[in-house]
Amino acid sequence: MSKPLSSFAEIHYGKSPARVVAEEGDVPIYGTGGVYGKATKSLFPGPAVIIPRKGSLASPHFAAGPFWASDTTYAAIPKPGVDAEWLYYQLCQFNLERLNEATGVPSISRDWLAKSGLFPHDADGQTAVARVLRTIDSQIQTTELLIAKQERVRAGLMQDLFTRGVDDHGRLRPPREEAPHLYHQTELGWLPKGWDVGPLSKWVSRVTYGFTNPMPEALEGPYMVTAADVSDGEICLETCRRTTDRAYADLLTNKSKPKVGDILLTKDGTLGRVALVDCDNICVNQSVAVITPFDIANSKFFFSIFRTSQYQARLIADAGGSTIKHIYITNVEKMLFTKPEKDEERDLIVAICGAVEKGLLEERKRLAKAKLLKSGLMQDLLAGRVYVGSLLRDAPEGVAG
Repeated sequence: MSKPLSSFAEIHYGKSPARVVAEEGDVPIYGTGGVYGKATKSLFPGPAVIIPRKGSLASPHFAAGPFWASDTTYAAIPKPGVDAEWLYYQLCQFNLERLNEATGVPSISRDWLAKSGLFPHDADGQTAVARVLRTIDSQIQTTELLIAKQERVRAGLMQDLFTRGVDDHGRLRPPREEAPHLYHQTELGWLPKGWDVGPLSKWVSRVTYGFTNPMPEALEGPYMVTAADVSDGEICLETCRRTTDRAYADLLTNKSKPKVGDILLTKDGTLGRVALVDCDNICVNQSVAVITPFDIANSKFFFSIFRTSQYQARLIADAGGSTIKHIYITNVEKMLFTKPEKDEERDLIVAICGAVEKGLLEERKRLAKAKLLKSGLMQDLLAGRVYVGSLLRDAPEGVAG
């Protein structure tokens, strides 16, 4: 049987930090979105949990030490014998939106919050649950930091690959400062000798976009890809709606039917995302541009160029529209690209890019798996559906420790 939050914590109103906020302060100020400033003194001791009170009813935050809670939050101070991290994880399970009483700006009543029920683990159980979830959180944070580091490395490597190229052994050429005889001046700056420069239209047979009229939906059948379904270099078929085989066959033009090797580019919504087509049963709507290289061997090369920070910035800078931005395919066709003279060099660059992407993909999968594990454990442990003692006894050493 659950017990009210008031059995585990004292719930206090936060206050405006106007009189204590200072750049030289060393006390964190918490708002509904987390830490947003520093104060010269604390309002409450830690550890404690900061809960949004009004405005954006986002997730709670954990303060390990002294802190200031702003007037848009509550501070839940654990009672003696209550594990503060356990309390934090319990409150993370709350759907704060359901406690909203206001018809205008969302807000939560302290009385309603105090009555919210928690599963009453004993002291040892609280400590064990917090330890398990803290360990997984640590794994998640470590993986996120590793992904961020790899993404920075990738960005620098991409810049080098598409401005310096590689030699016959797959090694980056020395920079122009060290070997000026290997480079020549172009419209895109200094590039290796033999590299060609021209508008994208020089190397592709079409740049178009998909269907504009509504398509019928079906439980099974070809996938209908929109800009929302293109993410992180891939087509997310799991999120795609489907259409009928008849509607797919009756599309008036082939422009809505990408083929294997085509590059998809989001031109509306989240701009500039790209993906390579690797199946032949999809169609796209008008929010997605379709780019078809003359030579399919060039697809992965231009796909990789599109993903560099330089080209992403150019796509956004060239976007039109007064309020909602769009990428115009006529601008895409005119964008200047470069390509090595030798196909062998192109293929080496593609292979290097692929290896880097594979490493990032593996880390992202590891991150998704850890988050899924945490979500399931939080629901089971905090609700008492799984006994934490048996979990620790049977868990791998890395989790149990």
